[in-house]
Amino acid sequence: MLKYLIYCLILLSTVNQTTAQGNTKSLYFPQEQLILKDCLEDPDKNSCLNLYLQRKLHSVLTEEKNIKVLSKSKKDTLAIDAKLVFSSERTIIKEESSIRIYGKKLKKRLYNEIKSLFFHLDITDIKNRKDTPHVSYHNFNYKFFISTSENQIELIKNTKKYNGGIIEKLPVFPGCNSNVNVELRNCFNNKIMQHVRNHFVYPKQALEQWLHGKVNVVFVIDPDGNISNLKIKGPHEILEKEALRIVSLLPRFEPALNNGIPVKIPYSFPITFKIGY
Repeated sequence: MLKYLIYCLILLSTVNQTTAQGNTKSLYFPQEQLILKDCLEDPDKNSCLNLYLQRKLHSVLTEEKNIKVLSKSKKDTLAIDAKLVFSSERTIIKEESSIRIYGKKLKKRLYNEIKSLFFHLDITDIKNRKDTPHVSYHNFNYKFFISTSENQIELIKNTKKYNGGIIEKLPVFPGCNSNVNVELRNCFNNKIMQHVRNHFVYPKQALEQWLHGKVNVVFVIDPDGNISNLKIKGPHEILEKEALRIVSLLPRFEPALNNGIPVKIPYSFPITFKIGY
C-alpha cells in the first residue's frame, strides 16, 4: 500500500488586501488635514496643498531636460499617483509611502525628482489628530496632457478631489494587537496559516482519486466582522468542500475601520493540496 506525504501549502504571501470601502466622513474621525507651511494663512488648506503640488509637478515636468523626454513619449497623457503615509509623530513613513508614474521610460527619468517633491513637503502640522496613536493615508492623483507638437504640458482637471487623509485600520484576527497596519496584516496572515494547519484534513476521497491542486478562497469581512460573499474555486468539488469547511471554522473578526467607521473589506488566499510519495 502506498504511503502518502500529504501537504497543505498556504501561500499567504499572495494575500490580497484592498483599501477599506465605505463612507470617509465621520463626526468622530474627521479626515486628517496636512498643513503645508505655504498654506498656513489659506482658509482652504486642502485645496492650497493640492494646488501647490500641481504647480510644483508642472514646474518639474516643464523643465527643458524633462520636456525633451516627454515629447518623445508615445502617450499623450502622463499620470502621477502618490500615496503618502504619515505616522502618529507627524512624520512621513517612507517605507509605506509610494509614487507611481505610468510609463517605464518616463518613470526612469522622472521618478527620483518627483519622489523627492512629495517626500520632502514642508508640513508644519496635521489637524484633526486624535489622542490614540494611528497612521493616516493621503492620496494624490494628477494627469497631464503632453502636446508633442508644441512641447507643452497641461494639467488635466481631476475629478478625484483631495479632502485630506484617511485613517484606516485593517480587520483584526482575535489575538492580534497593534495600531500599525503592517503588523496587523502580518499577524492576520500568520493566524490564518495557523488556523488552516490546525483544521486541515486531506479528504479520503481525494486521496483515493489522487486529487490535488490549488483552491482559491475569496471572502469579504463585513462591518460586523463576519465572513460574507464567500467564493471558493478549485480543481475539484471535493477539495473545494474541504476548503469551505476550514473557512467556516474561522472566528469572528474585528471589522476594518475607515475614519472610525466599520466597513467591509475583501481578502483572498490560496490553499494548495499536494500529494507525494
